[in-house]
Amino acid sequence: MIPEELRTAIEETEDAENDIIRRPDTIISHNTPQGRVKTLQIRLTDDEYNRLAELAGNKPVSAIARNLLFAATRDNPEQLLAQQALQEALEAAGYRITKAA
Repeated sequence: MIPEELRTAIEETEDAENDIIRRPDTIISHNTPQGRVKTLQIRLTDDEYNRLAELAGNKPVSAIARNLLFAATRDNPEQLLAQQALQEALEAAGYRITKAA
């Protein structure tokens, strides 16, 4: 016997492949033309995640996290706040930020 959740996922596979979303809690992600195939995983507290989700609005949280990460690596004065917020979030999560020589 197939568990109900697995049966539902199997039934939804074809729709998902055609970008049809059956449930509001479903996010469809695709490999982009930029060839994004690597994954970076970090652990966040609920509060940290909620801060990112608030910034993201209706976009995926991963997209705003990626944008903040790359904004932090540019020398653009307009993006210094994003850099500082990302650094604070990472340090609060236990990461130590250092600059290579």
